Amino acid sequence: MWRYDPVRVVMVTACLALTGAAVGGFAGATALATVMVLSSDVARSSALLAIAGEVGAFLGLISAPLVVWVMLRRVPLGRVFLRLTLGTIVGGVLGWFAFSWLDVILGPTIAAFVAFIASAVALSFRYQRAPALTAESFARFERQSTP
Repeated sequence: MWRYDPVRVVMVTACLALTGAAVGGFAGATALATVMVLSSDVARSSALLAIAGEVGAFLGLISAPLVVWVMLRRVPLGRVFLRLTLGTIVGGVLGWFAFSWLDVILGPTIAAFVAFIASAVALSFRYQRAPALTAESFARFERQSTP
């Protein structure tokens, strides 16, 4: 007997991966656009934004389901994607200015990924003791809310 429905687990994982790809692409393109504006190099090609978006989408496709299932199961998904996206954007921008002398693509990408993981760890500690919603707690809530 399965504790969880395997079809539901696969569907949730697929949705997390697709959402991670969309948000990762947004974060990559936003970080590079921010760098372009801050460094007064707005004349660069939009193809560079597309490449940053593709790299972010690929990393988000893989890392979002892993991080959510392993570390952030008790954190609301809206908060997960908002905080991880903001952390990734800030990490990418700071990584550009700090590590672009190493490699223009690899330095900011690694810095953005480290910021992503740091945001995940911070959220994990923040919601470490959050109560899990179980069938018993839901039934107790239903009994309390009915007159």
